[in-house]
Amino acid sequence: MFVAMMESESRSWVALGKTEKEAKNAILAEWNELQRMLGNHGFNNNWCESVEELEEWYQVTVVRLDAGECVHW
Repeated sequence: MFVAMMESESRSWVALGKTEKEAKNAILAEWNELQRMLGNHGFNNNWCESVEELEEWYQVTVVRLDAGECVHW
């Protein structure tokens, strides 16, 4: 499995996927959902069309892990 992690100004984002792409796309989907909700409340939103566009703003780190495995840094 792949764990994708991202830090924005106000939140920590963590997603799990069978592939790196799936994990990153999960963060993108949740990011865009939050932007939609914020936009509905009158806040500026920063909708991203792609993971690459999101990564222009934030670093998305991906770690491959197997069951029972741990990494640290």
